[in-house]
Amino acid sequence: MSLHPVLLSDHRQVIGQALDLVEDMDAAIFRAPATDAGLSSVGEHLRHALDMYCVFFDGLADGHVDYELRERDPAVERDPRAAAACARTVLEGLATLDDGDAELQVRCDSVALDGEDQPFARSTVERELQFLLTHAIHHFALISANLRLQGIEPAPGFGYAPSTLRHLRRNGSCAR
Repeated sequence: MSLHPVLLSDHRQVIGQALDLVEDMDAAIFRAPATDAGLSSVGEHLRHALDMYCVFFDGLADGHVDYELRERDPAVERDPRAAAACARTVLEGLATLDDGDAELQVRCDSVALDGEDQPFARSTVERELQFLLTHAIHHFALISANLRLQGIEPAPGFGYAPSTLRHLRRNGSCAR
């Protein structure tokens, strides 16, 4: 089964928002944590969200996605240009997807609290895309909070789920 076009459109919208955010962002703002609020920097949150996508794409070839094998590239969390390049790579990867029913073996936590390796669980490409979307939105909401604490208003709708934005538009409301 091909991927649902709304799901792919939502991913393009969310990753596109991140790309728009960082393309002209000052590096000092990008790296500034909101430590008083316990928030990581814009770069740290964005790098984490993009890392999850990269691991997903890397695992598609053999059908095994282990989210603990993230690269955690420090350049992506310190340099807005590196983050923008990574976001573009994610958008390119999204454009290559076609089979939502393709089965995957997925592991989110490689090691349990008792030190034992956790087993892989069955999933599909489409289910993992749903996870990645909600995960990215969660981190983008934290990015919005960080920026507001720095006195910067993110673009309207940044950090909101596309479904929430559609709901707000239908009801004549707007996202902050």
